[in-house]
Amino acid sequence: MVKLHNKFELDFSERFRSMKEKVKNGLIIENKHRDASYEISDDRSIEQGHLDHILVCGEKPWWISVYLLVVLDVLVLGWIMRLYLNSSARKVEFTLKKRIAY
Repeated sequence: MVKLHNKFELDFSERFRSMKEKVKNGLIIENKHRDASYEISDDRSIEQGHLDHILVCGEKPWWISVYLLVVLDVLVLGWIMRLYLNSSARKVEFTLKKRIAY
């Protein structure tokens, strides 16, 4: 079993970055008489459909079951399954970098 930790990063080319700044400055100048606060947000995350942590396993072991975990949680023994899962799974970090060029 492997615990896969995903991280996505966005990077922009110099040409795209300068074009983006020109558009931003043009919007500020164009709307100067209407907007006093200049609130501009720049979200560089990929969150829709993105899972940070995924458990990857070939054939699922018998003890990985939602029902067994619920029973163990009712008996206040769910920590045993979680401890065994954390100790037996390898951790892999994966970074996907997306470069936006124009």
